[in-house]
Amino acid sequence: MQKRSQLIVGVFAFLLACSLVASLVVPIAYEAFFNDDSGSGGDQTSIDESVENALRATAEAHPDDPGALAGLGSYLANTGRLTEAIPYYERAIGLDPDNVSYRVEFARSLHGGDLSGDAEFQFQKALELEPENPQAHFYLAELYYDADPLRVNDALDHYEATIRYGPDTFVAERAAERIAELTGTPVASPATPAG
Repeated sequence: MQKRSQLIVGVFAFLLACSLVASLVVPIAYEAFFNDDSGSGGDQTSIDESVENALRATAEAHPDDPGALAGLGSYLANTGRLTEAIPYYERAIGLDPDNVSYRVEFARSLHGGDLSGDAEFQFQKALELEPENPQAHFYLAELYYDADPLRVNDALDHYEATIRYGPDTFVAERAAERIAELTGTPVASPATPAG
């Protein structure tokens, strides 16, 4: 019993120390970043440049780190520079071809850049690696939903798989909404049992 009490006190002391350090460091870092003497005043442009510079520096310093490469690719794609992002995603996947997260993020970026065929290929590769991945199913369904013409049956299949494999996820809730929209039949929220 005494060891258990000591363990609880030790954990509490550790958490208290962490919170004290955080309460000291975070305001200092915030102040230094947003009130620097460069005259930028922490405007959005300088923040974006700082983020990009940090991601680039990390990717350049660690060219064999797929996470650093995918991170830079994701940033570039999300700031409207898909053409520049693609080689970073491709290098990340080349280094870690079994990483489903990289493939799903790459596919989402490709879909957002109207490269649906390439996006579908990456989603399918992700599902070959992890057939029960709810995010891959959901975003592939979204690709089919956005197709012209709409690929209703393909979308419904993957929305249903999203709910089946990730019933408590946000994407399952969105999938249920899409199914209701496509079929005209309300679907019980996967996170809330019917009845």
